[in-house]
Amino acid sequence: FSRRSRHTRSGPQSRGLGDVYKRQLEISSPQLDVIADHVLADLPRECCGVLLGRREVNRARVEAVRTAPNIAAEPTSGYEIEPRTLISVQQEA
Repeated sequence: FSRRSRHTRSGPQSRGLGDVYKRQLEISSPQLDVIADHVLADLPRECCGVLLGRREVNRARVEAVRTAPNIAAEPTSGYEIEPRTLISVQQEA
């Protein structure tokens, strides 16, 4: 996740993803707190993380939030997660 909003358009013409933009994301207050704490701790650098969960017909439910170090060469203007961290999170999912 990033402090920047990455998707601002909706509908079938948005990057060819169609109905994915019509789903709702369910995330709990404690999960949002984890994200907010990570954002504040990493300021002024971009923060990184992964949301784990399940997709259903009209919604996606976040089941876990995993924060990750930003290893970007310029962490104040970009973000990158170490591949080993991503692999570990994928195995966890």
